[in-house]
Amino acid sequence: MAEPESLRDRAIQRGISVQRFNRGLLRRIAERENEKLFKAIEKRIKLAIRAARRRGPLVATERNQTVQQRLNVVSRITRNRLNQEAGEIYDEVLELAKQERDRQEAMLIAVLGVKIKHITDAEVERLVDRHFNGAMLGQWLRHLATQTDEKIRRKVQAGLSADEEDEVIAARVTDDRRSVFSETKAAIAAIASSATLSSVSRVQQAAWLKTDGQIDRYMWTAILDHRTCPTCMALDGKVFDVGRGPIPTAHLLCRCVAIPLLAGSEPPEVTSYSEWLTDQPESIQNDILGETKARLFRSGKFEIDEFVDNKGTPLSLDEMRGLDPDLMA
Repeated sequence: MAEPESLRDRAIQRGISVQRFNRGLLRRIAERENEKLFKAIEKRIKLAIRAARRRGPLVATERNQTVQQRLNVVSRITRNRLNQEAGEIYDEVLELAKQERDRQEAMLIAVLGVKIKHITDAEVERLVDRHFNGAMLGQWLRHLATQTDEKIRRKVQAGLSADEEDEVIAARVTDDRRSVFSETKAAIAAIASSATLSSVSRVQQAAWLKTDGQIDRYMWTAILDHRTCPTCMALDGKVFDVGRGPIPTAHLLCRCVAIPLLAGSEPPEVTSYSEWLTDQPESIQNDILGETKARLFRSGKFEIDEFVDNKGTPLSLDEMRGLDPDLMA
C-alpha cells in the first residue's frame, strides 16, 4: 500500500494536469469565439452605430429606437453562440471527467491493491451535469449572454448620447482592455475553468466513496501565493469526510485541490497557508489581507480562518467588529 505522501503527490500532479488541460481548453474557446461570435457581432455593432448616425437630427428617442432594433440582432447571435459554446465546453469537460475516472480507478488499484467498482459513463455524465458555484454550465453562459447584451447597449447608447466618434464607441465594446468583449472573454474563461475543476472534483469524490472506507477523508489544499482568496485560505489544511465536505471549486477560477487520505492515516505535513503567510514580509501580508486584517493576523488575535464566516464568505471589518469589539481594538 502506498504512503500518504504518494497520494498527496499524485493529487498535486493531477491538479497541475487539470490546469494544463484548462489552458488548452481556454485557447480553443478563444479561437472559436473570436471566429464565431466576436467577429460576427463586431460588424453588426458598427452597422448599428452608423444607422443611428444616419437618423441625423431626429429626436434622441427615435435614434435610440434605431440602434436598439439593430442591436437585437447582436443579442440573438450572442445568445445562440454562447448556448452552442456551453455544449462544446460540456463535451470537452465530460471527456476529461471520463479520463479522470480512469486515472482514479488505476491509482486506487495501485495504492490500495483493490479494484473498486467501476464508475459508469452514465454516472460520470450525472456528475458533470450538475450545478457548480450556484448554477449549471448552460445557466452561467445564458446569464453571461444577457450581461454582454446589456453592456453593449449601454456602451453604444452612452457614446451616441455624448456624440463620440464611431471608432471610439466601437473600441469601448470591442478593442479596449476593459471593453465588453474583453470582459466577456474573461468570464467565459472563468466559467469553463470552474466547470472543469468542479467536474474533476466530483469524479474524485465518487471514486473515493467506492473504496469501502479505505479512503475516508480528504484534505483541502490551497495554492500558497497572493492570488488565493480568503475562502480558500481558510479552507487550506482542513480535513473533511469523503462525500460530506466542500470540494473545489469554492468559487470561479478556484485553483485548490483535494488530497485523499487513507483510513487511520494522519494528514501529510505540509506548509499551511497561515504558516506561509506568517513568513512573508509585512508588505506582502498587507497586500493580501489589507492593512487592518494583516495587523490583526500578526498580533495573533485572529487566525486565518476567522476572516470568513461559517459559509466561507469573507467578513468585512464592520462584521468582525460586531462579532468581537475587544479583539478589533
